[in-house]
Amino acid sequence: MDDRQQGERRAWIYLGNPDSFIIDTYLSRSQNLHYWAAPQFKEDIHCGDRVFIWRAGGKKKANKANSGIIASGRIELTYVRRTDIPPQELGDDLWPDKSKITKNDMTVAFKLDSVRRQEEEGIVLRSVLREDDVLANCDIMTKPNNHSIFRLTHTQYERLEELWGGMASEETEFPETLSDESVEEGRMVLDSHLRHERAPVRQWKLKNFRILHGNSLFCEICSFHETEKYPTTLAERVFEVHHLLPFADTNDPRKTKLLDLLVVCANCHRAIHATKEWRTNVATLKDLFEKGR
Repeated sequence: MDDRQQGERRAWIYLGNPDSFIIDTYLSRSQNLHYWAAPQFKEDIHCGDRVFIWRAGGKKKANKANSGIIASGRIELTYVRRTDIPPQELGDDLWPDKSKITKNDMTVAFKLDSVRRQEEEGIVLRSVLREDDVLANCDIMTKPNNHSIFRLTHTQYERLEELWGGMASEETEFPETLSDESVEEGRMVLDSHLRHERAPVRQWKLKNFRILHGNSLFCEICSFHETEKYPTTLAERVFEVHHLLPFADTNDPRKTKLLDLLVVCANCHRAIHATKEWRTNVATLKDLFEKGR
């Protein structure tokens, strides 16, 4: 039975261990589809589901420091037989110990949209997830040895998608004006593989917010001001931007305007995404703080 509510997407984390499989090389191969053994959730995985690839820490110190989410994509085929796929496309040559090649004959196929290898490229480190209020309790953090596939709740998926986009490179130039300018996000660009592009709109929004409010930042939910508690060298990092039109609502490229973004403190942002009813949460929080003023 399909337990998704309308508008929600299933999302999964697939685990790869660099000690037993050269995962970086496999994900970097320019093939249309990549394959993964699927011994769990046979009735639950469907085409179109979102997939994040987790590179485990392994035994090497360098690998442990870079453990976390390194790639993303979508399920294209469910439960294909390994015997129907060329061994090169399965990555069988990338197992140093061939005896460890999975004996499970069924795989899923996914199409990658982004691959990142180092922290500076925007991977979401395990240490980041461990400190996140929403993701610290996801199965891969609390039950890492139980499976090789881990299911995300809808709230966890939305938060991980937000982090994944927020860790991307921030080199885009934005218009200086306060008019109804827009920048396109979600376009497919070549980055080892195709990925949904996310523009670094946080910097764009905060810069224009300062212009509008006398070089000040404050939360548009609770009114917390940057000068209240934090030193000036750190205060701006407390503020994030919330997309009023989440990417989970569409697969198509779209224009993001300043009015589509809300400046919020990190606490209010966590509260907004605490449940899947984020639209209601925004209104509820605004009403709560308005009454308290």
